[in-house]
Amino acid sequence: MLISYVHNFLYLANVVENLKAITYSDVKMKTLYNLIFGQGKKKDFRKHLMQFNGLVYAEGTEESEREKLREKMYKLTMPQLKGLMDLADINRSADSFGLAEGKNPGKEEHVTRFIEWLEMPVASGKKKGKSSNSGKKRKSSSSGSAKKEKKEKAAPAKKAKSAKKKKAKKVEKEVSSSDDSDSSSDDEEIKLTIAGVDIDKVKAKVRSIVKSSDTDELTVKGVRKKLEEWLDCDLSKDKDAVRAIVMEAM
Repeated sequence: MLISYVHNFLYLANVVENLKAITYSDVKMKTLYNLIFGQGKKKDFRKHLMQFNGLVYAEGTEESEREKLREKMYKLTMPQLKGLMDLADINRSADSFGLAEGKNPGKEEHVTRFIEWLEMPVASGKKKGKSSNSGKKRKSSSSGSAKKEKKEKAAPAKKAKSAKKKKAKKVEKEVSSSDDSDSSSDDEEIKLTIAGVDIDKVKAKVRSIVKSSDTDELTVKGVRKKLEEWLDCDLSKDKDAVRAIVMEAM
């Protein structure tokens, strides 16, 4: 994996400020460094991270390198993943993912956004301002009443939105229950099989592959290729399902 550098990284001022605010021993700095550069010396963490200007893959290795990076991120917990994204000042607000109303972004969405940012770092546009204690004191008396008034105005709208969501869920439930039994059976079969093979058998095969392979060189793509040979079919459309099974087995 090749890394591109710049000498002036100030256009991502928030990232620079975040990196300066933590110590070399902070686990977030070490984890972010390992994701980008691999192993390194603690004294170089901040300097190299502040020079980082995006991942550049060697020709023909984009897919394999991106898959390795995705697997590393999947091994992190959601709090760890979100902490690294905040360190890199990556926008992870629910609205920014463009998902359906009421659906929150999961690990897959966060990992994808993180990789996109590492390949092309951009400033979030957020401004970090500092206010003096005196300023806070001057505003304290008026801001309290303003917040209360704003909360009272927002209450009816929030209540209406909640009622709308409940109604939508009720309609969805009624539509689901009105489906005929044949349709339900088909849906259940899709959920429990991959390429027509029982999901438990696929999981057992994946566990067998993982157990007999070198975990340092093992990739999701490699496991998927072995499954394709075993099933004698293309699993490109089942990438997400295979990835989930592999991560569970590892």
